Amino acid sequence: MEKISFIIPSRDNLKYLKWAYEGLRKNCSQEHQICMADDASTDGTWEWMVEEQKKNKNLSIYRNEGPDRLGLTVLYDYLAEELATNDVIMFFHADMYPSKDMDKKILNRLERGTVVSATRIEPPLHPDGPEKIISPLGFEPEEFDEEKFDKDVELYTKSEYTDGVFAPWAIHKEDYFDVNGHDQLFIPRSREDSDIFNRFYLNGYQFRQIWDGFVYHLTSRGSRFRDGIGKDSEEWKYSNSRNMRNFIRKWGATPMHDAMMKPIVLPKYDIGLVVENCNTELLGALEPWCIIFSILLLFLYILIHTMSFVSYPISIDMTTPGF
Repeated sequence: MEKISFIIPSRDNLKYLKWAYEGLRKNCSQEHQICMADDASTDGTWEWMVEEQKKNKNLSIYRNEGPDRLGLTVLYDYLAEELATNDVIMFFHADMYPSKDMDKKILNRLERGTVVSATRIEPPLHPDGPEKIISPLGFEPEEFDEEKFDKDVELYTKSEYTDGVFAPWAIHKEDYFDVNGHDQLFIPRSREDSDIFNRFYLNGYQFRQIWDGFVYHLTSRGSRFRDGIGKDSEEWKYSNSRNMRNFIRKWGATPMHDAMMKPIVLPKYDIGLVVENCNTELLGALEPWCIIFSILLLFLYILIHTMSFVSYPISIDMTTPGF
């Protein structure tokens, strides 16, 4: 069996990281490499990693000393390029628990030019959809009903795959770096996955979501719900808003996909707007969608109109990152 390098960054997420790690060690081959990054944690994550590495020769670890986080966008690429020793890499969240032999099922479908995802089973926290299964198996690792998880896996297993992509996903490392990995425009996280999925799609990669390999996904524990279930963290709200604007600037649209999570990439057009009586609030709302703004400043309009009877809009480039 081909070996996988699992890619798992984590920050102040130790309870969930331990759970994910134990699941990989229990239900997947112990010959796989597990690459973990501690992103400036203060909860003992690094100390735990160091102790585990003494017991597991296939555990590779990296520490961001901080105090500022690097984020998934940076650490995914660092782990894949600097620590991963296998030809296959799999991006795995620290709040996921794999089904038995998920690794074998993934490898059965993986070849060059493909991206293969396991199917998610999740608690009832987010809207349902045909690409996943909603099953209340616990909201925390200590509540996880593994016996019921195994029964769900048996119940929902089928041999065919569907055409979509979501974490956890596996790819050949060369294919990953052929599209230059994650775009650091989306530091520290949020929309980085939609961006790279779009680039996979445009480069002709095939998406395969298998239905005989699963994860139980607690969802959003390292970011959105880090302050508690259902409580959007301030950090997540800022990052999500900023990176949605960056996504629109880059792609000319919000992230789009079909019901099975296959990316939909629309043509991008050079859009210009002429805005009268513009203010900063309106400018902030419209700016990501446009390449160039022409803003009619009333006093200048009157001046030019009075002098030459012709009005000339003033072009202002508002594409500066971070606006």
